Amino acid sequence: MKEKIDHKAFTAHLFEEGIVRMDIKAVENLTADDVQKMYDTYLKLGNGKKVRILATCNKYIPLSKEAMQYAKANSGKYISATAMVISNNVNRIGIKFFMNFYKPKHPFGVFSNTNEATKWLHSLS
Repeated sequence: MKEKIDHKAFTAHLFEEGIVRMDIKAVENLTADDVQKMYDTYLKLGNGKKVRILATCNKYIPLSKEAMQYAKANSGKYISATAMVISNNVNRIGIKFFMNFYKPKHPFGVFSNTNEATKWLHSLS
């Protein structure tokens, strides 16, 4: 059985070699501690290597100012690409708008389903 890591803000497991699936829970916002726990999870499930992230969430979850700063300073150490799966069109537009300002240091895509997201992640390897 695949190792599953459950945290108050997310549940994660190794989806396939090099890809971590991160299901973000319906929390009010993500804190710096939540983001740090995510990165610890990436390291653990990726055996210390950068991973591609297949993230799912049901709605837009804002990051606190501290979480944004931590993510911006550290994401390049842990993540080689992120595919965010959001089924709701309005929330996808919101995430895309937000990412125009955040500008991650790695490829970031927003998709309506897991198949599209996984195909995109495979195209990057």
